[in-house]
Amino acid sequence: MTFLKHTEKMDHFMMLLMSNPKRYSCMVEFLDQVSLNLSELSWKDCELIAKQISQENQSTFCSGIHQGIADQLEEQTNNPEKLNAALRFASKLNKDSRSIQPADIRKLQDIGWQDQSIEDMVALVAIVNCFNILANGLGFGAVPKEAFAQMGQATIANKGNLSTFHAFLQSA
Repeated sequence: MTFLKHTEKMDHFMMLLMSNPKRYSCMVEFLDQVSLNLSELSWKDCELIAKQISQENQSTFCSGIHQGIADQLEEQTNNPEKLNAALRFASKLNKDSRSIQPADIRKLQDIGWQDQSIEDMVALVAIVNCFNILANGLGFGAVPKEAFAQMGQATIANKGNLSTFHAFLQSA
């Protein structure tokens, strides 16, 4: 159940984003800029990081959609050691961004992450937090798992979140 009168009839969080594309498309575009192959982070890596952050923030809609996309992606993640280091870093950043120290960055560099990928991890945690706060703060919860799978398939078929966002707008 959502908390505002104008969102009461919205079935899911995507409907809020689509209700005001001028306001929200820039956020969706930023998410794509970070997650779609600008660095050595794979799209699947980004979705797994985003899912973890959303779970930590108890955002059931956001964790569900990121899981739905990750489940549909056939590409490989980075090696488990590198991915686990990225997940630990993202979690620490999410819990208290001021706690990040040069040693945290060096750990990522020492395991093989490039500076652009580290910057992308920070940006990803930031934008996922924005979406989590919007979804949680306005009362959007999970939808059935099948809906997340369908959203994931559509996002992959459209090669990203922004094109899926525009496709939803055109079909509405």
